[in-house]
Amino acid sequence: MKRKIICSIFILILLFSISCKKESVTNTNGVILTYAGNVLINSKAAKRGTIIKFGDVITTQANSSCEIIVAEKNIFRLGANSKMIFNISKTQNSIDLKKGWLSGVSKKKFTSQGEFFVNTPTAVAGVRGTAFCLKIESPKKTYFCVCNGVINLKTSNNDQRETISAAHHAARRYIRDDDGNIRVDTNQTLDYHTDKTLEKLAKKINVTIDWTAPDRN
Repeated sequence: MKRKIICSIFILILLFSISCKKESVTNTNGVILTYAGNVLINSKAAKRGTIIKFGDVITTQANSSCEIIVAEKNIFRLGANSKMIFNISKTQNSIDLKKGWLSGVSKKKFTSQGEFFVNTPTAVAGVRGTAFCLKIESPKKTYFCVCNGVINLKTSNNDQRETISAAHHAARRYIRDDDGNIRVDTNQTLDYHTDKTLEKLAKKINVTIDWTAPDRN
């Protein structure tokens, strides 16, 4: 009887171990899916299939853009005149946008923390399975739209925090004044993107966006 109990416990531990391995993050790299114009990865010209690794710096010039896929079901589009640092690894989980425009559709966990952060000069977004768009309008002003899903947003100085749940676009502007204080403007319109912007991205990873309810992946 004791032997049967020990065997049962061992099997349960083994099954739990296998389950954890399935959920663990195995590949945190990105891959360039498409690019147009002048796109550089660490100062070298980008190509289709270029691997994006932790710490890589992606820059786009005027009339240029690129799309990056991570873990098959996450896609990001970097617009013209942008600079992004890919700080994703098994222990770190941030995308740092220094300037420019970024949109994304995220449908599959690709960090061990389950979420990733998008850092800008005035705002920080905690993202877990959703669609979003943002534009750094100046070093003191950032536009951020929760297009479909739930995102934790805060000012970069941690003064203000909120969780936004949106089925069909909810935008904010984060504006830093000359004294360093950041004001959050909630009376915003749909700028820099449309439904089609996100739907085209989603199609490339074979997913659809349900505009009737917030994505809660």
